[in-house]
Amino acid sequence: MRVLYVNPIQLDANPAIDAIAYGLQSVLHQAQIEMPVMFADFREKDCGARTREAIEAGIKARVDALVLYVINPSAFEEPVAKARAAGIPVFTFVRPHYPVNASVIYPNFNHGVGMAEYLTSLLPDASGVCVIGGPDSVDDAEEVAGIVYTLKRSRCRLLNDLEDRRYCNVQDVASGAREPALRILEEFPRIDGLIPYNDETMLGALECVEAAGRAQEMKIVSRNGSPAAVEAV
Repeated sequence: MRVLYVNPIQLDANPAIDAIAYGLQSVLHQAQIEMPVMFADFREKDCGARTREAIEAGIKARVDALVLYVINPSAFEEPVAKARAAGIPVFTFVRPHYPVNASVIYPNFNHGVGMAEYLTSLLPDASGVCVIGGPDSVDDAEEVAGIVYTLKRSRCRLLNDLEDRRYCNVQDVASGAREPALRILEEFPRIDGLIPYNDETMLGALECVEAAGRAQEMKIVSRNGSPAAVEAV
């Protein structure tokens, strides 16, 4: 049997996404199921075309199942429906807006709440907190919503507007955090707490914070527990 996985970013670009792929591969291999992988990097302009091509390739190869990581929940309804009509079950990480056979749904709102609650527990009243968000995907947006929800109900102040994508790491890699981090450092002369939405964003932002000589100024939290982030902590 073969299960085709369409990975949303190139290998080694994001440890959390890599971990999902390797975890899926490990379980499938234990069941003696092959897992060919095709890459459709969401940062590239041709991502949509590559994803559709991957689904079409899976249909043509008559794989036993397809697995997709959903970035845009409305995208790829037609090719997914075509695959299912061909008798190929489709599974997704994050639930799309159209029928699939099954989805894994992340409780990311609670992740955001937990991150913000921990950070605010470390800070005095009226502390100013900045947040660096991520790509406009369902799971990442949900996490940021949890962060914002908690900060607005805390004794701390949310300094930046997360509706402004200039404060977000839309590339989901460490280098993508540089621009929003530098903007925050320039716009806010005093930051008591910083919440980058994941480890890669934290690592990229931390370089900017340290280069600006402001590392001792703020408390920083992160999420995922990737090796480089754990070492930084």
